[in-house]
Amino acid sequence: MKKIKGSIAFGIMDGIVTLFGILLAMLAVQADQKVILVAAIAAAIADSTANASGYHVSEEANRKSHATALKSSIFCFFATLIVMLFTLLPVLIIQPPLSIYLSFCLGVLILFMLGVYIKSWKVGIEYIAIGIFAGVICYLIGKIL
Repeated sequence: MKKIKGSIAFGIMDGIVTLFGILLAMLAVQADQKVILVAAIAAAIADSTANASGYHVSEEANRKSHATALKSSIFCFFATLIVMLFTLLPVLIIQPPLSIYLSFCLGVLILFMLGVYIKSWKVGIEYIAIGIFAGVICYLIGKIL
């Protein structure tokens, strides 16, 4: 069960940080709702697949059984995909930029709760800082390009 928790936590953290980058880059270029949804959903599928395959390889490299590696990678895939799509819900209902701000706030809440669940509120703040850092870099790239 500990490995499953790890793969789920990995998927959630990575999914939110990735989504922050996408959403804030889209905010920077003033993308419309359709472009944001296509970019974020495509990234959710690609990121979920990449996370699952990477987690699978890591588990096998650590000499875990194939069944354990497969189970962990499946949980990682769905944790990433579900958290990204859930956090993206405001963009489905509300026009940008408000929807991006709401998705961002939802993501911040998820990162904080993940950190508290993993260890403490201080870790929750650390997870938020990581997400914001990635988002700000992507925002700046969107502004520069």
